[in-house]
Amino acid sequence: MLYLHLGEIDDVDEVYLNGRRIGGSGAFPPRFYTAYSVYRIYPLPEEYLNAGGNNVLAVRV
Repeated sequence: MLYLHLGEIDDVDEVYLNGRRIGGSGAFPPRFYTAYSVYRIYPLPEEYLNAGGNNVLAVRV
């Protein structure tokens, strides 16, 4: 399995692979809470990958 290592991010993140959410830490407003000191490691599920094709990885911070 592949993993995405992002380390620490100030403050919130969401990660999408080919339009499907695969992870996130903290929360965006209006219910904001920080996840500043959290080390982010997200698995990239094989069933979400386009084998032999293009893949889109989006990180919202």
